[in-house]
Amino acid sequence: MGSKLLFGAVAAALCLGFSLPASAQTPQPCTAPASWFPHSQTPEPDSAGFQSTSNCVFHQWSWQSFLWLTQDVNGKPRFEHFTKDGIETTPGVLDPLIGRSGKARTLDLINQAGPDGIMVDLQGHAIYYEIFSDSTFGDFIQKNGLLDPAKLRAFDANTSFPIDSLTLKAAWKVVTPGEDVSSFYTRRARVAVLTEKDGKITVATEMKDGKEVAKTISVPVALVGFHIGGTVNGHPEMIWATFEHVNNAPDLPVAADKMLPNRTVSNKNWTFYKANTPFKDCNVNSAGAGSLKLDEKNQTLSPVTEVCRIVPFGGGETGNIDNIKTLNASVHSQLKDVWNNYFEVGAIWFAAIDGLKPDCTFQPGSLSCGISLTGSTQLSNTTIETFTQSQSAQDNCFACHNTVQVTSPDTTTPSLPGKNVNISHILINNYFGVSELQPQK
Repeated sequence: MGSKLLFGAVAAALCLGFSLPASAQTPQPCTAPASWFPHSQTPEPDSAGFQSTSNCVFHQWSWQSFLWLTQDVNGKPRFEHFTKDGIETTPGVLDPLIGRSGKARTLDLINQAGPDGIMVDLQGHAIYYEIFSDSTFGDFIQKNGLLDPAKLRAFDANTSFPIDSLTLKAAWKVVTPGEDVSSFYTRRARVAVLTEKDGKITVATEMKDGKEVAKTISVPVALVGFHIGGTVNGHPEMIWATFEHVNNAPDLPVAADKMLPNRTVSNKNWTFYKANTPFKDCNVNSAGAGSLKLDEKNQTLSPVTEVCRIVPFGGGETGNIDNIKTLNASVHSQLKDVWNNYFEVGAIWFAAIDGLKPDCTFQPGSLSCGISLTGSTQLSNTTIETFTQSQSAQDNCFACHNTVQVTSPDTTTPSLPGKNVNISHILINNYFGVSELQPQK
């Protein structure tokens, strides 16, 4: 009714020759409020009061979250004060699996989601990944005992993570001596020493206090990619946003279906791309092909991964990319610290309000439960989803993050029923990890 009245008023005004305000004639650009700056005073996003009024507000929530999470708190970014994947682990260790258990296992956090590819930088080092969650997320898990496989299986399938829950994933590059990383956020961290066992690259171990534990070394690292998944009012599926360093990798100059295999993607050097590398040599999953080799002495891998971005800003509906670009520019014009060198690649969410349901898939072409995705619908981070960018069944966050039953990888562990909380892989990974150590009948 209201929209009809508004249309009538606009039509009448035009017929009578009146001018409409600029705001009624063209969409306003998506910009960052001055109240976000300086960075030290960026307020926490109001996730409980979030209103799904436009495409822009989702990107604004994403950028404000990134600024708030990277705000300096006692000498380090706020997110580094968070719990590692909802489970207490060894401080300063990038792979939370190292701190969680002494049992030797594959280093999941050099393996990317989907094809289990390993991204190798141009200096021959693996990219390492680190998972964090905030207290709302962690407290929800602890309060409901969801680290207990039996309790997770019995948990109400329709209950979702509460508003203000955050789950984060950071991608880190090992810094080579003499490498210029002045435009990156850097720190020291302990990373797993790699070894090769049964033809597979895995974690080297050593004995401490009678226990087999992962062997680690301390190295300088630079932040190259950052995922944010957060629940807001009306969106229990979470807004999934991703950020990268501006110099990570080049975008394709034309659409992928127009790129000839030998065409050069860029004539300049990027952090993860050597100038004049042809398109056919981009995003090659050497680990998946069985051709990745490890030099254990120097802790380097070969061949390196040349990276390019297949779908800039994750594509999406008309105006989505424009909103991301104008918001990035607005933030960069007001941000005055090292975080000015990072940009929002894109964000994705459900078109429907409160649309999350158990036992639903969200892969393009096989959506179930009447769910439609919106925002950057082909969203990938070049350092976290390097190898799934061109795979239509895996080229956005919801292609993997769904609410269906998760089949057990062995015969001793029951499968995990379809639940809303399955949207986060933290619980799924913990469920099967714990079950592997302590099988549940």
